[in-house]
Amino acid sequence: MLNPSHDSSPRHWETILESIDQEITQMAILCRIRLFDPGVIARIIERNDVVCGHKNPRAFEKLRALLIMHFTAHQRAEHELDEAQVNAIDAHIRAHLDARLGGHLLEQLKS
Repeated sequence: MLNPSHDSSPRHWETILESIDQEITQMAILCRIRLFDPGVIARIIERNDVVCGHKNPRAFEKLRALLIMHFTAHQRAEHELDEAQVNAIDAHIRAHLDARLGGHLLEQLKS
């Protein structure tokens, strides 16, 4: 049974995922990780810090935890929302992060 105080609205999940993703971006910048390159996320989950352009063990572990948290939250959102709502949330978050951090993120990840 759902907890009556649990908010399962699309806005609720958007807020949660956006917050997690902003922190993921910050940790990726600190570690100079090219997060969107093939295989990088899998290496992070496996605790393989060879993907780091700058060694920062605390940021790397936090990044790993945040990626797992994102995956878990996304699965819960998929369970509570329909596919169109989840896709709309994903698109909004990507656009928001790109608008706020896009140029900065790309420059940081290139170096």
